[in-house]
Amino acid sequence: GYGGSVFRIEERVLDPVSIIEELATPVTESTFQIDWETDARWDGDAIQLGKSGITIRAKRYIFAAGKGNPSLLEARGFSAPAMQTRPLHQVVIRKSGLPDFFSVCIGSTPKPPIVSTTHIDAEGRTVWYIGGDLAEADGVARTEAEQIQTAQNWFAKHMSWIDFSGAEWDTIRIDRAEPKTESGARPPGAFCEKVGENVIAGWPTKLALAPNFADQVLAILKADGISPDAAEEDLSKIALPRPAIGKPPWA
Repeated sequence: GYGGSVFRIEERVLDPVSIIEELATPVTESTFQIDWETDARWDGDAIQLGKSGITIRAKRYIFAAGKGNPSLLEARGFSAPAMQTRPLHQVVIRKSGLPDFFSVCIGSTPKPPIVSTTHIDAEGRTVWYIGGDLAEADGVARTEAEQIQTAQNWFAKHMSWIDFSGAEWDTIRIDRAEPKTESGARPPGAFCEKVGENVIAGWPTKLALAPNFADQVLAILKADGISPDAAEEDLSKIALPRPAIGKPPWA
């Protein structure tokens, strides 16, 4: 009963949890978890940690904390670059036996009606994580029940052969953090800017642009004659807690 075209695209599918684990592995001993609100304060160009008595001095401080960037910049005495958030109201469908569904569905509007990825939760169930236009402005304005009903109606109309009996439906609200634009639209790419003499701040905008963001950071460091490998202390010996890998919202 489906009318339309289906295209198989040769595009990589990446598991974000696995990506974070792989990126973290070689720098685990030099990655620390600090309670910035209660334990850290700026003292000139250094960061003082009250509980441990440790002082951190760096040639450059890189703020890449998403929604946390404004508070970091403010604590350092900067009001720019400014940030904007664009909210999403994602839909999550859980059911064992659902087929893999990685898609960008194209409709008559500029934004795709839905975008989907597939995951496995802690109980081994298949999870469909649904975004796209469904999760944008109109979706943000809907209640959880309204958003779920809208999604169920969409799938009943466009993918009626999928058996959702016994499925669990849920929603997740997320704020995307980005550099502020004049129109409020999504920035065209990753953003990175040097602030003052020794701070670099920015937002990748989305996961796929994180490597581009990193390239911009490295370019600024290179222009300033700084090697990112030139730590003057053995960071593995610092007695601070290491952060665990965060759990995704569909876990």
